[in-house]
Amino acid sequence: MSDSLRPPVGDAVNPTVGGSPAPPESLTASPTGVRTASSPASPVAAGADDAGPTGGQEELLVVDGISLSFGGVNALQDISFTVHRDESFAIIGPNGAGKSSLLNVLTGVYKPSSGSARINGQELVGRPRHAIAGLGVSRTFQNLGLFESMTVLDNVMVGRSPRLRRGILAGSLWWGPSRREETAARAHCLDILDLLGLADLWQTPLAGLPYGTKKRVELAKALASGPSVLLLDEPVAGMNPEESARLAGSVRLARSELGASILLIEHDLTLVMSMADTIMVMDFGRIVTIGPPSQIQSDPAVLKAYTGELDPTEVAAHERSPETEGGRPPADPVPGSAGRVSPHDQGERGVVEQLPSQPDGGDR
Repeated sequence: MSDSLRPPVGDAVNPTVGGSPAPPESLTASPTGVRTASSPASPVAAGADDAGPTGGQEELLVVDGISLSFGGVNALQDISFTVHRDESFAIIGPNGAGKSSLLNVLTGVYKPSSGSARINGQELVGRPRHAIAGLGVSRTFQNLGLFESMTVLDNVMVGRSPRLRRGILAGSLWWGPSRREETAARAHCLDILDLLGLADLWQTPLAGLPYGTKKRVELAKALASGPSVLLLDEPVAGMNPEESARLAGSVRLARSELGASILLIEHDLTLVMSMADTIMVMDFGRIVTIGPPSQIQSDPAVLKAYTGELDPTEVAAHERSPETEGGRPPADPVPGSAGRVSPHDQGERGVVEQLPSQPDGGDR
């Protein structure tokens, strides 16, 4: 961010989230383009205790046997998977498959009926939401979780709050350690905005921004806490192709520059195939399959989950069954498919039969 855009250090402004002084002059440019400082409290990665790629298969987020019921409805049934450090893990499936419910369990919105979820070996189930955020779990929402009347920087500062240690009284006095902590937090959030190409908008009220830009602000807010794993719930929903590409680039930067592992829920299959290392397919609260994109593209069970269609061997067997007349399938040739909505009707941006191939050398 240009220094001319920053308020002067020590400016006597109202000590609110967005009214703290500018970051210290000691901030310098790093080789990655993200500013760092000599103080350990100032780098962008500050607070991400274990964030950062290791290049190995170290387990980061381990979900084991999670089940969730609402009355007689089983929203999740024995869900188990592992997200490794520096991995991009995608969850796909038809609407109502239980994907967002799973994210709500991981972030403390829902308490599962059974099972566990651990990040860096620490249990998430049963902890309050702010404590889960403090352990390195951050998320975005299908609907914007932002404050329209606040500026871009103020919104991102809200996302930094799990890493702040000073209380309300010290913050209201805005003196000594509290002032230094907020100054460092402000510098951190400005760096995040700089990384995502939003630096020029830091003083802009959120209400006047386009939807696609607001989604990137929400991503910046989620990154402000320095998460080890970033949960993205349909991040490009409602975007045009240009906005989707811009947000996808921001997610790639979050992974490469900030070391955040990604857990992604998305209906845009082109985006999923280009970004994910591992894909988990869900349907009716169960896991259909887990594997790399190349495996998911050719898995008959995935096609059946999305379209309700049988694979060719099942179709042939069904056509020979006594229920068919003259070798023709009945009106509903797919057992169990009644009432299912096709991916086209769901707004899917891709048909499973035509899943895009992984681009050679592309960022997964």
